[in-house]
Amino acid sequence: MRQYFASCGRILVLRMLCNSAGRFKGSCFIKFDSVEASNKACSLNGSTFMTRTLYVSMSISRPQASKQPPPEGCRTVFVGNLDTSLPEEAVTKLLAPCGTIVNVKLIKEKFSGLSKGFCFVEFSEESGAHQAVKLNGTTLNGRQIKVDYQRPRPASHHSKYYIVRVSSGLL
Repeated sequence: MRQYFASCGRILVLRMLCNSAGRFKGSCFIKFDSVEASNKACSLNGSTFMTRTLYVSMSISRPQASKQPPPEGCRTVFVGNLDTSLPEEAVTKLLAPCGTIVNVKLIKEKFSGLSKGFCFVEFSEESGAHQAVKLNGTTLNGRQIKVDYQRPRPASHHSKYYIVRVSSGLL
């Protein structure tokens, strides 16, 4: 990966994501020293690396939720670090005691259709979201999940470094 993306610009950090057995999960994050390098890397989206199609996009930092109050009127929670083979029914079963669930949106890879390991759950009332957030850190299917209020995405990414996410569909 490092050699493949070296032509884009100076790589500061390349972090390969591995499962608990140490096997590569098919995704990595690459931190470049400039936005130009990150944009060059993103231009490789859809290219082939070792017979696999690469999906490359900008990674956007999000503020630490634990330091912020819940958004006013928020009825939707983010649930992350899910096992990618977990069906949305398992998330529904876990969160149903928190309140009436209106919608579960499991986020999937655009081309492969595989789960990205996170979803958004909308409740009929704010109290459902408040109860769900209390389940942050709960173990589901052997993984410690993250549950937090849905927050709006930042309008722009202001950082000294520019990070791209690369996924090869090996998940």
